Amino acid sequence: MKNKILKAAAFALAVVTALTVLAACAQPGEKTVAKIEIVDGSFKESYVLDEKPDLTNSRILVTYADGSTKIVPITSDMISGLNTSVSAVNATLTVTYGGVSTQFNYRVISAEGVRTSFRLALSAEGTGAQRTLTVAASGVQGVEKGVYAIAFDIAATGGVTLPGEISILYTGNWKFSVKRNSSTSLRVVLYSSDGVEALNGDCNLISLPVTVSGASGTVSIQSASISDGTEDFTVPYSSLTLN
Repeated sequence: MKNKILKAAAFALAVVTALTVLAACAQPGEKTVAKIEIVDGSFKESYVLDEKPDLTNSRILVTYADGSTKIVPITSDMISGLNTSVSAVNATLTVTYGGVSTQFNYRVISAEGVRTSFRLALSAEGTGAQRTLTVAASGVQGVEKGVYAIAFDIAATGGVTLPGEISILYTGNWKFSVKRNSSTSLRVVLYSSDGVEALNGDCNLISLPVTVSGASGTVSIQSASISDGTEDFTVPYSSLTLN
C-alpha cells in the first residue's frame, strides 16, 4: 500500500513538472489567428516593370479566434507571388500570417510585353573621352529552359561613338557576330556554338571602347531578345548616361 502511494505521488509530481515545462515553453500572448485582411493601400494595383514594391505602409488586419484584432506590418517573408520582372495583366500575390492566408490581385505594366526576368545592363569604366563599356546579363536562372542565344542593338547619342572592336567576355563555348550600322549603332548576336551549352548564370558578356566627345551622352540597349531554343523572349530597353 505504501509503495502504491509513493508511486502515485511520484507520477503526480512528474505531471506537474511536465506541465510547468510546457507552460514555460509556450509563447506568452500567442493567439490563434482566425482571419487576416490586407489594409487598403498596402499594395498597388499596377506596378511598372522591375518596380521594387515599397512595403513601408503595408499592413494586415489580424482577427484572432477570441475576437480581438491587431494591425500587423507586412514583411517580405510573408509574401509570395509578387513578381514585377515580367508583364502581367492579372497576377495574384499571397500574404500569410499565423498559418492563415489572403490574396491580392495586381498587374505589371510594360510596353514591350516582357515574359522573362532576363535583363541586359550597361556599365562603363574610365574617365575623360575614352571609356570601356561592358554589357552584362542577369536573371539567367529565371529562364526555365536556359538561354541559348542573345541579340541586341547598341545605340549611342549625344556625342558618344562606338569606334572600336568588341571583345567577348563570356568564357563558355559561345560565339558572337557584330553588324556595324554606323559609328553610333551596331547589332550584336551571341549564341551557343553547339546549341547544347546554355548561358551559365549571370555574367559579363562583351566589352567595347566608346568615345565621349561632348559634355555627356547616352548609350542604350534596344531591340533585345533571347532564345531558349524553343521560343524568343523580348528583353527590356536599358540605357547608361556618360558624363
